[in-house]
Amino acid sequence: MTTELAAYFDRIGFEYSPRADGATLCALCRAHINTIPFENLDVQLGRKTARSQAEIHDKLVSRQRGGWCYEQNGLMGWALDEIGFDVTRLVAGVMREQAGDGQLGNHPCLLVRLEGEDLLVDV
Repeated sequence: MTTELAAYFDRIGFEYSPRADGATLCALCRAHINTIPFENLDVQLGRKTARSQAEIHDKLVSRQRGGWCYEQNGLMGWALDEIGFDVTRLVAGVMREQAGDGQLGNHPCLLVRLEGEDLLVDV
């Protein structure tokens, strides 16, 4: 396990031996959403948002801030990759029903292939 992954586990209080299985996925998602809050202050204030994995890890793990959807699901996708899950990054459209197709691509989410099933992960 890398030091970055260990630091992420410490941040969210994840104390299990990670394996690419359903129990780990559920426990990891639960720990993440119960620890790292949604925060879009940088977006609202027009500040540069974290884009690279190193920037996201620094903001959400090292500086213990919250993050917006791209940061949250970026961090989760990276952690799942590190553990050995089969992860595909997807884009969605939040509030598409109200605002139309222009919303397509405004929200990232993850598709995890596990034991022959496709699971949507969106922390």
